[in-house]
Amino acid sequence: MSDGKLMQTGDVPGVLRRIAKSDLSFLQAKLDDLPLNLRSYAREAVYRQLLEDDFSGTLDKLLKMPDGLSLLSSNYDLSEKNRQLFLSRFASLPQSWRDKLSSSSYLFTGRMEPREILAKDWASFGLSTEQIAGMTGMALYSQTRGNKEKAIDYYQQAQLDPAGARRFLDLLRNNGGRDTIANLLPHLNERDRSYVHDKLGSEEQIRNPPD
Repeated sequence: MSDGKLMQTGDVPGVLRRIAKSDLSFLQAKLDDLPLNLRSYAREAVYRQLLEDDFSGTLDKLLKMPDGLSLLSSNYDLSEKNRQLFLSRFASLPQSWRDKLSSSSYLFTGRMEPREILAKDWASFGLSTEQIAGMTGMALYSQTRGNKEKAIDYYQQAQLDPAGARRFLDLLRNNGGRDTIANLLPHLNERDRSYVHDKLGSEEQIRNPPD
């Protein structure tokens, strides 16, 4: 496919990823010959495939490259195999890499079911309390949003830490979940109930907020 025809497809990254998957060596050999507007897409496609084929070996290469962090964060494949490798290496990455990557929860939880996210011992991989709170709070919110009738069971089973619970309740509060919060209210622990009242007032105010 010529450069011009490639640009006309409307899905340049997707086409290049398919080329990388079917003929990686060909695309690697062509990188320096591509125009600048295609080269960055092609490099991302190449490293996406390299990470899929050999995550640890490719990560070692990326650590030595000026744009290695950018390539990893935009290309990391979310297969279960590579997620485990990523987590096992996370604590040993440079601090600047950990700070950047920890803001991208999809690297840790993409394709995982909410129940898996809630059950995993994230602290053992060196993640911060704030990062864990973001992931677990979002996971419980996703689970509750899909089945409001079971919100009480989900909340009780999750046993979120204070930060995760605040994240969960804030997501409900900010996304039309006030009735769900009101239904949860009698079942919240004292810590979380106090947080809700501080933010939203009484149960009546939660259900019928003032204009």
